[in-house]
Amino acid sequence: VEVSGARREVIHYDTEIGGDVSKAIKTGRSFNILIVGTDYDPNVYSYAPDTTGKLVVPRRVKATTIYFARFDKEKRAFMLSLIPSSTVVTVDYVEMELGSAYAYKGAEFVRDQVAALTGVSIDFLFELSGRQFVSDGPKTSYTVPVSVDIPTYKGVAGGSFTEGESLSGDALYTYLHYDGYSVAQLPLREKLVDSIFLQAMNKFAATDDPVAYYKKIAPFTTNMTVDDASQLLEVLTTLPLFVGSDKDQTTVNVLEFYKCGVFTAGGRFMPDRAALNALFENCKIKNGK
Repeated sequence: VEVSGARREVIHYDTEIGGDVSKAIKTGRSFNILIVGTDYDPNVYSYAPDTTGKLVVPRRVKATTIYFARFDKEKRAFMLSLIPSSTVVTVDYVEMELGSAYAYKGAEFVRDQVAALTGVSIDFLFELSGRQFVSDGPKTSYTVPVSVDIPTYKGVAGGSFTEGESLSGDALYTYLHYDGYSVAQLPLREKLVDSIFLQAMNKFAATDDPVAYYKKIAPFTTNMTVDDASQLLEVLTTLPLFVGSDKDQTTVNVLEFYKCGVFTAGGRFMPDRAALNALFENCKIKNGK
């Protein structure tokens, strides 16, 4: 799946599609989701309680990947944004990075902070680790969107990845797990996450049964219900099928969150709320409600 930062225009209904109403999305509504990916890895770290009787400092699980996606029914489009985990927020009068704040306040806090920064309501929240994505997500292989050499990181062996090759299992986890990108490498990280997300959506869309679809997402922590999946199924399963197709091309608009603010010398991102509100303006449609 190729994702471009340039906006692709939606094709004209009458002249391009030829007035074929069967290509319209008839049910559901537009909606926004937030995915909070954590660095929890039971294969590397032991989270079991100490049995020696000594006091220990609990290991904090961070949010390493925070990702926004809008499913726009009316425009038959995606709006996507990687949100730096180093974004500075205030937690109980203390400034800290959003990824670290997850350890103290949870995914709902992260969702509320993103909503406040962008001025956009988040309809659905998904919380998962990289291991969980690999074990419980679609099992078919992914295509490497970005060539990169990943070093050993947080106890996980690295590897060399070449654009276009197939990726699954432990190799897919290694590719997703690494979070040591510099500020200058954020566009690379964004392209990587965008592509894996869109590939996953195509894989999830392989069913037209709402119960079967919900069973695919149920292993992840989410506030989306089976009723939501049933109501939104056409939007969930139709939009991804247009991405990357020469015909009936949807719009893919990458919102560059990390350009709406400044990075400190230490890599902390200080957001500009006004700029973020302007960037996410097109995501503030009231979802047909």
